[in-house]
Amino acid sequence: MEPKTGLYMTNEWIIDVLTDLMAFARRNNLTVTAETLDDARLVALTELASAADRKAEMMQSYESQPGTAPQLTSERDHA
Repeated sequence: MEPKTGLYMTNEWIIDVLTDLMAFARRNNLTVTAETLDDARLVALTELASAADRKAEMMQSYESQPGTAPQLTSERDHA
């Protein structure tokens, strides 16, 4: 499994909540509820990953634009 970073990490709590609810449903023989919560968990994972990808793409696009990335030069370069 890849490390969790960015947007996913900040919103990981929703996955934990859905997983806990799904476990509760299974323990209490709420089969359809458990299956629906599993579906919801997968949708949430997909949406969070997609949002993190979009954020990474936006950052890369921003950083690749001229004049947006900090220029690392020494004072000697300006003399």
